[in-house]
Amino acid sequence: MRAISLARLLMTPLVVMGPVPAWAQSDSAMNAVVQRFERLERQNADLRDQFERQNAELRDQLERQNAELREQVGLLRQELDRFKQPDPDGTASTSDGAPSPAARIDALEEKVEVNAGRLSEHDQVKVESSQRTPLRLKGMLLLNIYRNGRHVSPTSTPREYPISASTAPGPITAGAMWRQSVIGLEFDTPQALLGGQFHGSFFMDMAAGGDSVLNISPRLRTASIEGRWKTRSIFFGQEKPILSPREPTSLAQMAVSPLAGAGNLWRWRPQVRFEQRLPLGEGQALRARIGVSQTVEDSGPVPQQFLSTLERTRPALEGHVQFTRQLDTVRRLEFAFGFHQSTTHVAQISIPSGVVSVDWFINPLRRVELSGFLFRGSNIIKLGALFGVPGFVISTPRPGEIRGVSLRSHGGWTQATILATSRLNFNLQAGLYDPDDGDLLPTSATRNLALVANTFFRVAPNVVWGVELSQTRTWRLAGERPRYDHADLYVAYVF
Repeated sequence: MRAISLARLLMTPLVVMGPVPAWAQSDSAMNAVVQRFERLERQNADLRDQFERQNAELRDQLERQNAELREQVGLLRQELDRFKQPDPDGTASTSDGAPSPAARIDALEEKVEVNAGRLSEHDQVKVESSQRTPLRLKGMLLLNIYRNGRHVSPTSTPREYPISASTAPGPITAGAMWRQSVIGLEFDTPQALLGGQFHGSFFMDMAAGGDSVLNISPRLRTASIEGRWKTRSIFFGQEKPILSPREPTSLAQMAVSPLAGAGNLWRWRPQVRFEQRLPLGEGQALRARIGVSQTVEDSGPVPQQFLSTLERTRPALEGHVQFTRQLDTVRRLEFAFGFHQSTTHVAQISIPSGVVSVDWFINPLRRVELSGFLFRGSNIIKLGALFGVPGFVISTPRPGEIRGVSLRSHGGWTQATILATSRLNFNLQAGLYDPDDGDLLPTSATRNLALVANTFFRVAPNVVWGVELSQTRTWRLAGERPRYDHADLYVAYVF
């Protein structure tokens, strides 16, 4: 068997290397290894025999059904030859007015083809988990060909799509990258506790390897296990903040969420949440989510003398309540508000963090969609706001006294989508992150504005092509207002 041959092949280097003193092992250790391989071989043989028996039983069942159907087709053809009479319209029918044998033959032949297809599919598709749960391979192979303007920081990450402008002009950068490609798995269990279902997913990208086109490393994006019942669900996973579920549309910026640093609170974080769905009548519903997420306290400068006292992860309470109204079969209205509450522990003091938000979706016309998100809060860098701007400031007004101040900010994003045809659509986006100037350090940015236009054209059912043009402006307290332009051509194969 193939598994036995593989096991013997794996053992060959051990046998060859046995005489070398540096790798010598006792007879008892070698016997234990051999016994372990033999045990694995027996288990693999038992599993293969079980699968082959099940496969043979299914094939026999389908072949018996096909044989019976073919026999019925033969009998009906004989009956047709014996009893058919010409009709004025040229169709065949029996003399007693019974259903046409030709129609019955066509139906039976169709069943034979369906069974044959099922048999072929069974031979070809065998991707499933050890618990017989079907797995779906999903993702996107994405090529980005980009060009950035001069005001891009040499240390910007990702290089394909920096999120703020640098005051120091540099060379124009351009290139092509595959590392924003995404791959993952999804599964659904047919039945769970109390009549519910469980859904799971796991997605990675290749954006952890630096700038080199050859240095591509996998990185976790999102993962989840969610139990779903009729009116409620519970979610365990890593996702966007609970208060910020919406996302602008882009294939140029995938290493981080689109409009990161310009109003989109996006940072993927571990979380547990509970969702309750309440129908409010025909075409109306209310959905409430509440949960605990883990903050990432590693953004923004912290004075060196206090860095060792910073707690890197902290729990946060978040919620999101959404009202939905179905206007007709196509148009709908969604409006929601959310909140975030947590504290940062550093230098033996607690610095509060709080955010309130609203978001929406509406398609007033069949080919127009409007969506967006607005927020106001303090110490929000942990949620994925503008990099380089602190979430808080620590001061020592007098010896032995330490004060921490949360920096306030507001912002958001909006998007208009035009569904030109079934294959072509356009997106216009604007995003803004605006800290309160009075809370900032002299070297900080005071505003980050991004304007984006992109298009998506579906060349084939699984192939999308498009372009994106954007301009990012960054204001600073010192008076500089650098900007950089970005262009991206992308081709994606979605599977």
